[in-house]
Amino acid sequence: MDDKTTHGDELDRETAGRRGWYAPVVSVLLVLSLIGNVYLYTLVLQDGRDRREAEGHQLAGDLTAAAVSLASASRTLDQLMLAQGADRVRIKVELEGDLSAGLPAVARLIGAAAGKPAGSQVKAIEEAALSGLQAAYAKLRELGAHTEPLSEAELRELDGLKALLGSLASSADSVHVPDDLTDMAAMQLAAGGRWIDAAAEAAQALKDWADG
Repeated sequence: MDDKTTHGDELDRETAGRRGWYAPVVSVLLVLSLIGNVYLYTLVLQDGRDRREAEGHQLAGDLTAAAVSLASASRTLDQLMLAQGADRVRIKVELEGDLSAGLPAVARLIGAAAGKPAGSQVKAIEEAALSGLQAAYAKLRELGAHTEPLSEAELRELDGLKALLGSLASSADSVHVPDDLTDMAAMQLAAGGRWIDAAAEAAQALKDWADG
């Protein structure tokens, strides 16, 4: 009987001992788990913030490139329509520089707007607009790529493309982009606003040109 009592007492002491160190260990593990979850959540939030900031800065750069480069391209077309011989070759090189900066920016703006909830109008015509942009780019590279006088048909096409470039530049320029864009302002830009409407205008102008 005494042996059983002694053995029972030892089991009780052993169980109590286990409980004594088990509770603190579990508490530490729970705290570490909580800290880890908070840290991971912070990383997720920071990653989302970084992506929105990067998107906003990209949008700002594209709006500026489209406004400045395509306005310059539109003016260059005036010179192209009057230029003769070697001068036209030089002007075509200048034009290519403006187009290679401005038109890809417009394409990115249309794509970005189409991916926003408020960009459903852009999404509906995105494919047609981008197809029109590619066709306009090809036509601009083709027209005047010779030293002969421009034909009446070429002049009419250049005049229509000049109007298109002016419209694209005007839409992009309608969005105010600060010269020194802060990260907070970039995030606000990425959230939406006037630039989506500008992208919709550009997309519609490209579609209309292609349909015409």
